[in-house]
Amino acid sequence: MPELQQRFLDNLVSDVLSGSVLLLMSAYGLYRLAKSWKVSILPLAVLLPSFIGVGLILYVPLSPLYVRSDGEYYQSWGFSMAAAWLAGEPMVSPQALWPGKGLWPLIIGGFTTIAGPITITLVVFNAFLLVLSAILLQKATLLLSGKLPRWSMVIVFLSSSPFLLWGPSLLREAFFWLGVALGVLALSYTSAHRYRSAFLVVGLSTLVLLGIRPDAGMVLIYGFVSMLIFLCGIVGRKRSLLRAAASCVVLLSLALSFPTAFEFARGGEVTGESIVVSADDLRNANTAFSGSSWCAPELSRESLATTVLSCALGNLPFAFFGPFQWEYGQEPIWYLAGASTLHFLILCGFTSYHLVISKGRRWPLLALLAVGAASMLMFSSILTNYGILIRFRAATEIMLIPLALSGALELLARWKSSREKLESSAQPESL
Repeated sequence: MPELQQRFLDNLVSDVLSGSVLLLMSAYGLYRLAKSWKVSILPLAVLLPSFIGVGLILYVPLSPLYVRSDGEYYQSWGFSMAAAWLAGEPMVSPQALWPGKGLWPLIIGGFTTIAGPITITLVVFNAFLLVLSAILLQKATLLLSGKLPRWSMVIVFLSSSPFLLWGPSLLREAFFWLGVALGVLALSYTSAHRYRSAFLVVGLSTLVLLGIRPDAGMVLIYGFVSMLIFLCGIVGRKRSLLRAAASCVVLLSLALSFPTAFEFARGGEVTGESIVVSADDLRNANTAFSGSSWCAPELSRESLATTVLSCALGNLPFAFFGPFQWEYGQEPIWYLAGASTLHFLILCGFTSYHLVISKGRRWPLLALLAVGAASMLMFSSILTNYGILIRFRAATEIMLIPLALSGALELLARWKSSREKLESSAQPESL
């Protein structure tokens, strides 16, 4: 810890300067984007300083509330790469970067080459990515329902413990969530029949997700791309038998190629045994689920699909509703996990309400739910640890936010309308 503090102090001036420049550039870029998309700048005005403030409190080594995390590992990796570049040594081998976590250390190394060992700059950069995700979700909500969330978007982000704690941090979570938000926007474009924009944005989502978290990203990429092909080729406005047949062939090809692509992203063969081993490793932590009878060792002898589905079914109650009362310990993470679950369930409730009352094109809504359901199955099959689960479940929340806010805003509008009718009926008629 003293070494971290000393390194931070030695480069404080350069770090503050680069962070300030990045803040001004990102704020101006986000402002221009919000104006061009005709969405509210309120999330930018409130969320950006809020996230930066939280990030500085939690992740600057001199802070009394400093939280140690894997971000220190990523920083050391990035600093060592920058030192090698500046010394003229060969770049680290590609095998050390892919598949895995290589893009984030590369970004840290790039910043370090320019400004030296940085911390504040990384907090500002991740806060920028998180606010960019909020603006993308504003646009997605506008495309899906015609409603523009302002304060509701601010409240959703500031009331989420994963967004607050791991968004403006030294980790790669904000980048991963940005990739998910891009996928959500891509599917939302199909509501306005803007298919070229949809395919362009899903391409950006693919690049981000593969670069930041290729294993989990591959599942989401296949989900977004499959749903986009379904929406464009099978239930799109220009339907034809030939287009539908071609789309079905592409979807079948995607289904058949997924196991190979997933193994490529994981960097090795994926079997039922590897799934069970991964789940067992996470279950040894203090914040593990209290039990999971379906993900038993004998499942390692089953096929990959059987193992994933069996483990997911056993863990889904914990992933949706946990931690339960008997699981709580004395560590703060238990209460953060409980608050995160409450946040998630509220989003699920408003999403259900919107699905019931929505009119017009419902396919994009159902497509988002399908990808969200696939993500929860994937997370539940392996992530048997609440500390990690709530970070990944935030990706599912990002898929629900446009639907949930559409439902919440419609419910608020109906409540205001009924209240006005009651007030007008209560007034005495004039003679």
